[in-house]
This record gives sequence, structure tokens and C-alpha cells, in this order.
Amino acid sequence: TPIACHLHDVYEAAIVSGRHLVLDWLQDGQPHRAKVRPVDIKTSHGAEWLFAEDPAGVPLRLRLDWITHAEPQPA
Repeated sequence: TPIACHLHDVYEAAIVSGRHLVLDWLQDGQPHRAKVRPVDIKTSHGAEWLFAEDPAGVPLRLRLDWITHAEPQPA
């Protein structure tokens, strides 16, 4: 599924600035919500992936087309 350009901009801005995002996503049919610090975007196996850390520093890898909402957090 193509990812909207404005969402790429949100992810890239968060990576460059070190700002957190609150993300909602569906994974294996289950809804998730978490505050994360995005660290990179990579393409692998025909999909784009957001690499991030949760507030405890636990690494996350989310397919961009799983994300249903991204809300930038103030600095």
C-alpha cells in the first residue's frame, strides 16, 4: 500500500528532530497505540518499515502501511 507523502514528512521530521510520535497501528488484526521515538525508515521485502523505540528503549519495527494515525508530540 502506498504511503502518503505528508506521512513520510511527519516520520522524517520526527527522526531528524528526535521528537516523539504517538502512533496507532494494526498488527495481526490487533490495534496498538504507543508513544515512540522514530529512528529510521528502511525498505525491506517490498515494504517500508519504521524503526523506533518505545519510552523504555525497547526497539519496534512497524510496517508503514500498518500505521493508521501519527501524532507529533511537542518538543
